[in-house]
Amino acid sequence: MCGDNGSKIYTRLGIVAGFIEMPSHLRFCPLCMEDDQKQFGECYWYRLHQLPGVEVCSTHGVFLEKSAVLTHNRRRIYEFISLEQATQVISPRPIDPLNPDHKVLLKIAIDIAEANP
Repeated sequence: MCGDNGSKIYTRLGIVAGFIEMPSHLRFCPLCMEDDQKQFGECYWYRLHQLPGVEVCSTHGVFLEKSAVLTHNRRRIYEFISLEQATQVISPRPIDPLNPDHKVLLKIAIDIAEANP
């Protein structure tokens, strides 16, 4: 990665050849946010929710929501933005367990969560 400005890492991760779009904004689960607030007094960003291809929360079975934070901000490379600061209260959108597409999205999220403890 150091030798050629890191461009090969994208190929090794399958991002170059893949058709899965990178998320444009940081994402969050409204129910994880509630749980974190109750348990810790504050919320935090989950790595799993930011991965391309993960569209639902593996814990709660609801769709992830976009925050106001862009994942690629050319003006500010490093910036601390809390989850509470970047979001508003949103009602969770549960997946439909009878919808086969929703089942696949949940399985993807669960499989990735189990592979990355």
